[in-house]
Amino acid sequence: MCKQSLVCPKTINSRFSQYHTSANYMKKAKKDVSSEPYRFTTSNANMKSLGETMEVNEHQGPIVALSLFVFIAYFLYLREENDWDEQLNVTLFERVPSVEEPHLVQAIPRMKQRGEDTTEAEARLKELIQQRQAKEQTNS
Repeated sequence: MCKQSLVCPKTINSRFSQYHTSANYMKKAKKDVSSEPYRFTTSNANMKSLGETMEVNEHQGPIVALSLFVFIAYFLYLREENDWDEQLNVTLFERVPSVEEPHLVQAIPRMKQRGEDTTEAEARLKELIQQRQAKEQTNS
């Protein structure tokens, strides 16, 4: 008896028969091919093969809920404010001062169309124009 070597006659015969069988299968498969589309609903691809379902630990739900509650309580109430929190309280116009004047120029006509009061916006626009002109005079 030979032990699973490459030159063993049994191994050669089994490999040849595997090749021979697969070659015959390919010939048959080529003959069976049709030009019509396959219906997914009636094919085996539509059959759902559900494996074993995972068992969920009965304590998992309460543990996750408690963990989320503790995290939210810490993050929203117990934690001290830091520099990042202070940065979140800064408005866009304080971060980028050059944006406020063009914004007000566009916003005032829209506010008038809607019938809103524009006195505060116009006063702020005048203030910004005066600040810009004063800055230009000091730079010149």
